[in-house]
Amino acid sequence: TNAITSSGISRKLTFAFFAVILVVALALPVTFVSFQKIADASERAKKSSITLSNVAIFQRKIGDVRASARDQMARDNGTVRANLTETLQEALDAARCIGEPTKCEAPLTAGEQLPEAEAAKWREIAARATAAKQTFQSDISGGNAAVTQLDLALQRDVDAPSQQLAEQIASRGLEAQSSIKTAIASSTGLLIGVMGTSIVLAALLATYIPRRLMKRLEHLRHVSHRLAHGDLEARADEEHANRNDEIGDLIS
Repeated sequence: TNAITSSGISRKLTFAFFAVILVVALALPVTFVSFQKIADASERAKKSSITLSNVAIFQRKIGDVRASARDQMARDNGTVRANLTETLQEALDAARCIGEPTKCEAPLTAGEQLPEAEAAKWREIAARATAAKQTFQSDISGGNAAVTQLDLALQRDVDAPSQQLAEQIASRGLEAQSSIKTAIASSTGLLIGVMGTSIVLAALLATYIPRRLMKRLEHLRHVSHRLAHGDLEARADEEHANRNDEIGDLIS
């Protein structure tokens, strides 16, 4: 603080060192922002992966519903009907978890928050799966035709649209993974740029300031040497003397 308030070499040196420190200090917020971007991209990729896992559970449960429907055709009893209802409910729970992550219950884990349009489609898929199951149970007397109709309904109204939605989720997951690489690359570039700038600035200051100081001190030494050896006409160059700093005063 004292060096800054008073003019002279000390103030110049202080400002020079402050410049280097400032450039180096910029690396701290740059690093924080960079790692935050990487963390956000990683979280998005993780959420997309969880949602895809829930989609796989849903599709597997729908397959189990088909198997349970065939069991009910072979032996229609309370246990088989209960198993069909339970399996369908597990599929619906998975669909609800996908569309509304805040409503996920164990063993399912909340994934990404889907756009409202996609969430609405998952609610529609769940409703269609329930309708297909109800239609099957009302038409079970139709024999194999009822199973065939259930398979077609689930394939058309549940499996196909859920597969399309899963592809959209996977695409967002890939984008998140790409953004991780982009964030790492940009972070590395920023850090290298900041550190490179600080090194260049420090090198320039370390070269320029001592050279300017030593040039004037060398001139003073040369004139003093002449005076010491009897050359009383020796005088310092006014160019070096007319400086508002300590060396200027000494040369004057």
